[in-house]
Amino acid sequence: MLSLNYMRQKSLTLLEKFIDNGLSLYSSRRNYDFGEENRSNVSLLSPYIRKRIVHEKEAILKCLKEFSYSKIEKFIQEIFWRSYWKGWLEGREILWKEYKKKTADHKSDLIGFKKKNYLKAVDGNTGINCFDSWVSELKNTGYMHNHARMWFASIWVHTLKLPWEL
Repeated sequence: MLSLNYMRQKSLTLLEKFIDNGLSLYSSRRNYDFGEENRSNVSLLSPYIRKRIVHEKEAILKCLKEFSYSKIEKFIQEIFWRSYWKGWLEGREILWKEYKKKTADHKSDLIGFKKKNYLKAVDGNTGINCFDSWVSELKNTGYMHNHARMWFASIWVHTLKLPWEL
């Protein structure tokens, strides 16, 4: 397991790299998924912010040292949206409990076709190249581009016929 110090240094390095190379164009390029080899248009900080290895306020203040609010407003909005929804869910504990129960129920109900598709999906072995690539990136980096998450969910539900809760 990687040390907290290593993870913190990695997150700060990613933040600095993003500030230097991608932040100024974030609002115009954030919706494009250029693939795992080119993430210059996004910060890649989600796994680190989620685990509080880097705090939202710290990331925003570092960005504001280099750019005006008006230049990076969209990036700041996205950080606050993440915080808002996390807080919204934390304030509704029953929803989280219901979701966890429904997920457990779905897992115990997996048989035949659905079980086969579920195992292929979580292993990144569906034969759907983009989907399998997203699974691989998520497993390797803890990151999946926002638009890829939407496409992923669509394939999960409509093509693989799996419950969204899983």
